[in-house]
Amino acid sequence: MVGASCVYPMDKIKTRLQSAKAIPGVTTNVFKDIGQTFSNIFRKEGFFGLYKGMAPQMVGIIPEKAIKITMNDFLKRKVRQIQGYEPGHELSVREEAVAGIGTGLFQVLYT
Repeated sequence: MVGASCVYPMDKIKTRLQSAKAIPGVTTNVFKDIGQTFSNIFRKEGFFGLYKGMAPQMVGIIPEKAIKITMNDFLKRKVRQIQGYEPGHELSVREEAVAGIGTGLFQVLYT
């Protein structure tokens, strides 16, 4: 949640820059660059305007991270089981990568 809070203002600025060209009647010089877009949001909406609309993302992070951690632990156990390792055995970098790739694929499909 802390990480998402740190990058949310940049995501908001990026979205404003991308959508400015798609909004009829909005001139592109209103949202010319990152600095100007930041200034416009800050001036018109205040500091908290940079974080407006973040609540749905925060709500979605909790289950997404829970699924990610659970799936990664599950896949690590499966790798240990397939390799015939004892529970808690340290996995190699390659084995960790296999579990991580599987976790990433599942996370993308789920979210």
